[in-house]
Amino acid sequence: MVFKDSSTKRLSMIDALCRGKSAHLAYCNPMDRIAVLRFLLAVMYWCWKETGEPIHRDGIPQAWVNYLESSANYFEFMGDGKRLMQKIGLTRLRPVSELIHEIPTGNNFWHFNHVRDYTVGICTHCLVSSTLRLPLFFVSGRPNLKSGINGSPPIYAVRWGKNLWDTIYLNWKPREPLGNPIWVEPYRFNPEDDVPLLSGMTVPARLLHIDDPIPCNKSCSVCGEQPGYLHYTCKFEAAGNLENSIWRDPFELRPAEKAIKASAITGSGKLKYDVKHHRLLPQIIDSLSIESGSKILLVGFAVDKAKYVDIWERTISIPDRDKAEDTIEIIREWDKLIKRSMANTYLPTKEARKNRARKLKESLQNDLLPDVDMRIAKLLPELLAGRLAWEAISNEYYNYAKTAAKTLSNGIGTKQIMDRSRIAYSLPRAVPSTESESSQGGKS
Repeated sequence: MVFKDSSTKRLSMIDALCRGKSAHLAYCNPMDRIAVLRFLLAVMYWCWKETGEPIHRDGIPQAWVNYLESSANYFEFMGDGKRLMQKIGLTRLRPVSELIHEIPTGNNFWHFNHVRDYTVGICTHCLVSSTLRLPLFFVSGRPNLKSGINGSPPIYAVRWGKNLWDTIYLNWKPREPLGNPIWVEPYRFNPEDDVPLLSGMTVPARLLHIDDPIPCNKSCSVCGEQPGYLHYTCKFEAAGNLENSIWRDPFELRPAEKAIKASAITGSGKLKYDVKHHRLLPQIIDSLSIESGSKILLVGFAVDKAKYVDIWERTISIPDRDKAEDTIEIIREWDKLIKRSMANTYLPTKEARKNRARKLKESLQNDLLPDVDMRIAKLLPELLAGRLAWEAISNEYYNYAKTAAKTLSNGIGTKQIMDRSRIAYSLPRAVPSTESESSQGGKS
């Protein structure tokens, strides 16, 4: 947790909720911010269901605290008894690093710090947050390793408050049937069933059992601390086919029948231009109950089949004043026009389009569009409030289009550019009068 004075501290679940008005979740990986918040929200739904005490804006009700304290056995993470989101009797031995997306192993070698399986340890604290990722951020692997209930992870959108409790209150949207969380009742639903809220929010995409820690003086590979013991192995198995087309995650962006997925920016082995989060605004406005002055945290987890490609987050601030009524419809049309412009190759002849269009267009998009999007992102609050002239945004794209048009002019190569530069910067050479007269005399 991070407090208002910028200090940080690890807290138990109950302490974090009790001090939630003065602190917020603090994680380096945006996966953990979404996963832990979603878990805490499920816990609060469960407390509300079991106690009948309504939620309070000013903090967690004391009846919920009392119930959590009396139910502490459900949340044991280690030990010989029942463990949170773990299952005994598993046999598939795997390195515990498989629970941490940001630790590269095997043939995933494009990182500064590459590790070998079974040789790096992770502390218990870091394994808690990685376990809470299991319902949200795992994808299909081998034929029997399927993705979770959400399928390939959608883009998640959360109303982000000033502190933890404010964020829980802003996202408070229980729906019937609530059902029971995974720590109370085993998941027993088929892919075509209507899944209760608490069951769907807590079912992990894998079966897991973390092996006991080994005493050592090494540092945790995630946080760098030296607790005196680390975990090295776990049992990690398939959980069956969980993907459910009927299920609707509370945080997913879904404009129609299909949830929005994050795009793989490294497709075809070439880095694509950055995330166009302004394109998500219509879906955000339609999916969430947005109030003036709100902040929306977006988290996208891009995948390519079984590969983890990219994780990103963006925060969108909604202006203090009400948004303009026609803004969202205009943004929809604007996005269509941008896509049409991007499809233009700027090359007049068929031969030129065949040889140069694709490579040059990709290069320009990678080099120029991230800068354009960054500039436009800063204009979004004014845009949503209806106080922004559209010419301001048009000018940003105009500069991109102008540069693209010049670069893609047909027939311009390196030699022509050098010749043009020589002509542009050449100056007449001064000639002495005697030399000039001599030359004239010689000619006569």
